[in-house]
Order: sequence, then structure tokens, then C-alpha cells
Amino acid sequence: MDLGYESGSPYRINVEMISSAGIVAFAANSLGGDACNPSGKNKLYAVAYGSGKSAILSSSGAIIESYSGNGLATNVSFFRKDGNTTSRISISNDSGSSDSIQVNPSSATGFTPLNWRELPSSD
Repeated sequence: MDLGYESGSPYRINVEMISSAGIVAFAANSLGGDACNPSGKNKLYAVAYGSGKSAILSSSGAIIESYSGNGLATNVSFFRKDGNTTSRISISNDSGSSDSIQVNPSSATGFTPLNWRELPSSD
């Protein structure tokens, strides 16, 4: 998977992936090119198992490919606010701050796990 570049530095997945409710989330980091300033940029991806499509929602409610943030991502976690059924992902970075990104759990519907009897054969 090509995650792109930021200022000539490639994005790399170096934060543990997590999954919840049919969605797998992971962060990719791109180091800034400055050795004296070891921070960089991050991108958050959240993909539905069944469809392979993004589940990240923009502030207007549209589905977007990824979320871009400042700093190197250090942790990714799912959560829900009290009394709210909307799932969110928290992404923490190396500066000690975190961002809360809304995801669309309904995009994960349609996933049916297969057992070994149902797997298609190459014959």
C-alpha cells in the first residue's frame, strides 16, 4: 500500500493497528526532513473489513480517505462519548495532544466471516 510522501519523506506505519465493530484503524507517520526537529506529520486511516472502504467522516459528515494531523502519531484508540452512539477514534501524537475523529460504523456492515468450508477454491 502506497501511503504517499510529505516533504520528500514517505509515510510509514509504525503505530499498532486496532479494530472495533468491523473497522480496522491505523496511523502512518512521515518524519519531517529536519534532523534538528524530529517531529513530522501523521495520517489516520480507518477501513471497513467487509468493503475495504474508508470509514472516516469529515466535519461535514462526508466520508474521506484519511485524516491528516500534525506531529508523529503515538497511539490510536476507539471510544464513545457518554450518552452518544457515535464511534470516534482518538489519535495521540508526540507533542502530547490528541485529535478525535468521527467514524461511520454503518460502513462496516456486510462483513460475513467465512469458515474453511465456505472458502472459494482455485479449481
